[in-house]
Amino acid sequence: MSGYRWIAGMLVLALLAGCSSGPRRSAPAPVVGSGAASAESASGVQTAPATPLPDFRPLPRAAEQPSAPASSPAVVALLSGAERQRAGGELDAAVATLERALRIEPRNALLWHRLALIRFEQRRYALAADLAARSNSLPHANSSLREANRSLIRRARAMTAGG
Repeated sequence: MSGYRWIAGMLVLALLAGCSSGPRRSAPAPVVGSGAASAESASGVQTAPATPLPDFRPLPRAAEQPSAPASSPAVVALLSGAERQRAGGELDAAVATLERALRIEPRNALLWHRLALIRFEQRRYALAADLAARSNSLPHANSSLREANRSLIRRARAMTAGG
């Protein structure tokens, strides 16, 4: 029985050794010569002029640059598919496609806006206003999207009140 334990222990150690990695080896850092023009060293080797180092300034914080979140490729594909369906008059299919995209990115303000537009086209004005308000409630809605949502809400409420 102890022989099996010894073999099992050695097997575990062999597996662990296979998972480990050796020390990282990286190429040596390039040597930047000093001097503005190429010069010949004492050994007769010509050196290249020194290249200026890039300017390393910190990037502005994300809060200073409001923008919509980057969409995943799947959401981009679904959004373009929904737009094709809407243009082809397949509003129910476009709604289903946008709802799939919203299951992937529920905090994407643009998806909520597009869904609100389609609901408006379907004459579901109260729902369109609610969806546009939802789009405006998300933190990543930019100013032009917020204004488009406000306009849609006004039109939907006017249709609800007058129609």
